Amino acid sequence: MSKSTSLCAAFLGSLLLALNAQAAPDRIGDFALLDGSGEFHQLSRSRHQDAVVIMAYADSCAAMGPMVEQFQAVQAQWQDQNIGFMLIDAEDVGRASAAAMQVGMPVLVDDGQLVSETLGLTTAGEVVVLDPEQLTVLYRGPVHENLGPHIEGAKAGTSDATYEVPLDGCGIDYEVREIHATNVPDYATEVAPIIAEQCAICHREGGIGPFAINSHLMLMGWSPMIREVLLTKRMPPEQVDPAVGHFDNARYISEQDLQTLVHWIDAGSPRGSAVADPLAELSFPDHDEWQLGEPDYIVKAPVHEIPATGVLDYMNVDVELPFDDDKWVKAVQFVPGDRSVLHHLLTYVTA
Repeated sequence: MSKSTSLCAAFLGSLLLALNAQAAPDRIGDFALLDGSGEFHQLSRSRHQDAVVIMAYADSCAAMGPMVEQFQAVQAQWQDQNIGFMLIDAEDVGRASAAAMQVGMPVLVDDGQLVSETLGLTTAGEVVVLDPEQLTVLYRGPVHENLGPHIEGAKAGTSDATYEVPLDGCGIDYEVREIHATNVPDYATEVAPIIAEQCAICHREGGIGPFAINSHLMLMGWSPMIREVLLTKRMPPEQVDPAVGHFDNARYISEQDLQTLVHWIDAGSPRGSAVADPLAELSFPDHDEWQLGEPDYIVKAPVHEIPATGVLDYMNVDVELPFDDDKWVKAVQFVPGDRSVLHHLLTYVTA
C-alpha cells in the first residue's frame, strides 16, 4: 500500500469516527391523541416533563399482561420524578376498550395506527423513551435493564443517540399501510375529494386559510405541514370529541380519510394519471354574500389597525344589542373588512 493510500484510509477512518461521534437521536414528528377517557395528549405540550415513556399495547398478544406489569413497576420507580408514562393502543382496538383498562396511566387511542407508525412501533410491549422538547427517540426496546439509565439520561440531558435493544414477540400489523404501500391512494379519486370536503372551503383564494389548496402542486408543496397538523389534530378545525354527541358543522374526519392523506403524503404525494385536477376545478360562492340568507340584524364592528409583524392577543369587542326582550341566536356570519389579516373570530352572547 502506498503512503498516499494509507493517509487516505486513515483520513476516512477518522471521518467515520467523527460522524459516529456526532450521531444524533432519531427525530419524530409531533403528535396528539385522546386517551380512553377523552383527555387530550400532545407530545410537544409535555415539554415540562423530562421524558415521555410509551409502551405499545396490543390486546391480541398473550404476553401483554406481564409486560404491562413490568412497565407499571418502572413507572412506580420514577413516580414524582417528572417522567410521563403512557400506553398506546397500537392495534386500534378502540376507545371503549382503552377506557375499560385500569392500568394507572393514560391509554392513548391511536385511531388508524398513524402515531404508532410514526413512532416506528413494530412489536407488542415495545417501549420508546421520547424527548418532548427535541421530539426525538432516546431509547427503543423492551422493559430492559438499560431502560432506567436512558430515562436517567433523559432527565440529565446527556442522551446523544437513540439506543436500541432487539425485541422479540408479537408483531404489530399495519394492514392499511401495507395496502397503501402496494396501491398508493389516487390523488384525483381519493385524496382530492377529502381536501375538497374538509379543507378547501377555508383554504381557497381569498379564504380565511393562510394559503389556497387549489391544485395538486399546492397540496404537494404544503404536504409536510398538512401531515403535521393532521397528526397533532390542529386541522381540520373545530374537532369535537366524536364520543360526545354530534355537532352540526364540526369537522369530523374519519380515520380512513386520515390514513389516505398521510399515506399518500408519505408516498411522495404522487399526481396520478388523471388529466383533470379536481382541486383546480372547485368553485365557491362569493365571500361577501350572505351564506345563510338575509340577516335579521347587522352589527358593524370598529376598525382595528393590525401591524404587519408580531404577535397579538385576542381583541375583545363588546357590542350592545338594541333588544328589549330575549332573542334566539340561530347563526352568525362574519364579513371581514380585510380577509388577509383575519384568521378567525369567536362570538359569545351574554346577558
